[in-house]
Amino acid sequence: MPAVRTPTNFSAAPLVTLATAFAIGVLGGNFLAIDLYLLVVGAVLTCAIAIAFRGSSIGVTAVVLGFVAAGSLSLIAERQSISPDRIRSIYDTGRVASAIPVEIEGVLSTFPEAAFEGSFLTLSTTQLSVRGEQIRTSGRVRVFVPTTEAESGIARLIYRSSVRVACHLQREDEYQNPGVTPRREILDRQGIDATCSVKSALLVEHLADERVFIPLAFIYRSRAD
Repeated sequence: MPAVRTPTNFSAAPLVTLATAFAIGVLGGNFLAIDLYLLVVGAVLTCAIAIAFRGSSIGVTAVVLGFVAAGSLSLIAERQSISPDRIRSIYDTGRVASAIPVEIEGVLSTFPEAAFEGSFLTLSTTQLSVRGEQIRTSGRVRVFVPTTEAESGIARLIYRSSVRVACHLQREDEYQNPGVTPRREILDRQGIDATCSVKSALLVEHLADERVFIPLAFIYRSRAD
């Protein structure tokens, strides 16, 4: 007597379904103004329904909706974790306009990274000076510095070197074509608050070198090379 096949009542790829639901929640939180209280209540409610009706289609639906709520909650939590002194917060709120002359102080979070006709410096910022005002800051800034044999100061910079840079920090595109991802979104994904380019390495002032954990400095040096 042939065995009777019983249909399965679960998805063949549950993680794909849950990941899609989570992504939908993130997108919804990005484009819709969803109240945090409603999201928390919804997440708790769907969790309770999933437990009460586990093994049924109602429970499965509740789990999927719970992941949608979790996606929106994660986005809100990430945005609220950004402190007011972050470079991205200072520029996004209009406290300092993009592309105006500033002086930024910070320490190198890596060794200088070689690039075509120059180097990239990634700074963990500590202070921003603009129009005579000094602002305590945090966040990471990426600076492109053109280098020549006559301007060898960049070669002396190491991991945790303290520097001051005169530049025009930017978070926005001067011109943006339709359908192109905004500059600030790309920077946020990279963990960079703002970028700038200086015309000369002479605009980068080497202030001091902090003491570092030697094995960690060796790792960063190896990556830079």
